[in-house]
Amino acid sequence: MKSYLFLAGLIATFLVGCQSEQGAVHQRISQLEKAVETTPPTVTLGELLEAYDNFSVEFPEETQWIARYQYRKATVHYRTGDYVKAVSVLNKAIANYTDAEATPNSYLLLADIYKNNFQNENNFLNAASNFVITYPNHERASEIKATFPEQSTYQALLDSMELKIYNDNESGKLLNRAILPVLALQYENYGNMYPDADNAVSIINKAATTYRSINQPKKALALWQRIYENYPVDDFAPKALFQMALCYDDDLNDEKMAEQLYSEFLKKYPNDPFVEAAQFSLENLGKSLDEVIEGFGGEE
Repeated sequence: MKSYLFLAGLIATFLVGCQSEQGAVHQRISQLEKAVETTPPTVTLGELLEAYDNFSVEFPEETQWIARYQYRKATVHYRTGDYVKAVSVLNKAIANYTDAEATPNSYLLLADIYKNNFQNENNFLNAASNFVITYPNHERASEIKATFPEQSTYQALLDSMELKIYNDNESGKLLNRAILPVLALQYENYGNMYPDADNAVSIINKAATTYRSINQPKKALALWQRIYENYPVDDFAPKALFQMALCYDDDLNDEKMAEQLYSEFLKKYPNDPFVEAAQFSLENLGKSLDEVIEGFGGEE
């Protein structure tokens, strides 16, 4: 019994020590924040930015605080006119800490920079529409939605962009790959801004397919997952699940996730046209092309 009490005491002492250490770091950051606001500043901005990053290293489990400090780091860059660094910090914070309390503010600052500092309408709409999709009940969601263009206007933009996918030349039509990143972003924006449109799922699928074609499989996965989860009765839902499995299999080489998704597809959609392809892919997970060919030989 005494050994258990001793162990419990050690754990409690350790936890108190960690909390005390973390509290000291918070206090130090607070002091630095005040010091850079004095005239003249008594510390450099570099010291403050370093302190924000050091917190992430020392306390990686404190995601709420990390998200707050990364947002504050971005605001420092923003206030000093270094918008490129601010955008980089914000994008990483959004990607890594979606559920943190500070992340809505990160989205809003990102949208503001794209609109007012970079005058980049496509990226502004992407940040703004992802904010609305992620936080539909946020107090500023309605205000942000009011900035979106009319659906017909944005549809016309997509139609005009799609006409530029191929360039005509003497040998026929050539794929204009330079336009694909912009088109993918615009497809994504359309699906974000008009999720209830009749063609929303089709456009989101186009966004995912285009992102995968330009080697951005994680963006493609997120969009196919949205189709699968948010539009479960749509005809695109089975295809979205199958494409997710392919993406994990071929692009990310994640056999565990690929196996899970192929199996889920086969169980949920046993009569789908892609069943044979899914079964074949599942049976050959992790095999080289030569091993797959040898498998064909063995069946003869």
